[in-house]
Amino acid sequence: MREEGAKFGLSLDGDGDRAIFLDERGHIIQPDYLGVIFALEEASKGIKKVACPVNTSSVVEVLKEKGVEIIYTRIGPPAMAKAIVEENAGFAFEESGKYIWPKNILYGDPAYATALLLNLEGNLSELIKKLPKRYSYKKAVPCPEELKKKVLKEIIERTHKINGEVLMIDGIRITLQDGSWILLRPSGTEPVFRCHIEAITHQRLNELKELALKILWESFKGAGVDWAVFY
Repeated sequence: MREEGAKFGLSLDGDGDRAIFLDERGHIIQPDYLGVIFALEEASKGIKKVACPVNTSSVVEVLKEKGVEIIYTRIGPPAMAKAIVEENAGFAFEESGKYIWPKNILYGDPAYATALLLNLEGNLSELIKKLPKRYSYKKAVPCPEELKKKVLKEIIERTHKINGEVLMIDGIRITLQDGSWILLRPSGTEPVFRCHIEAITHQRLNELKELALKILWESFKGAGVDWAVFY
């Protein structure tokens, strides 16, 4: 990237619907952040709604300052496409690197995203710097399919006293007063339970990591899942 003086770079997955982009310095751009850059561009053209899954970074909240409504969905393109059709969202994206423009096609299209990036003014690194900084942690814990519902029930019982905004679209996401959040959800594709945390500082991330893993460990134990999977 730096040797060639490229404007940006990209890497695709096997079937070409996900893209991870790099800025002009060769640094990987978190897909959530790039999704917000795309959404801000679309907002300047008049869109009023953006759809994204519950595991999306809270950086997306900056769209509200532009009068854009955020529609949270289950994780995966089908849920995002449904929100576009039923809620009239003008753009959708998820943190796996899928970007959907309904005027183009109701699925991730890296070629279309690349074309739009070529028309953006300024360097990507500078555009990203304008967005709030967040810190995240992810963990996948093995969990038998037949016990996922039981584990989720145990989690709900252990989190109902936490003071925060609760979303139960896909697992349970609790957004705390400082904007940090915890998401605990059964995977829809693997026999695992996923823990995803985002915080405004490293210290806050460590605090929430300890809390979330304690809740998850106790819930696994309560549901009869072998606690040894944590080690």
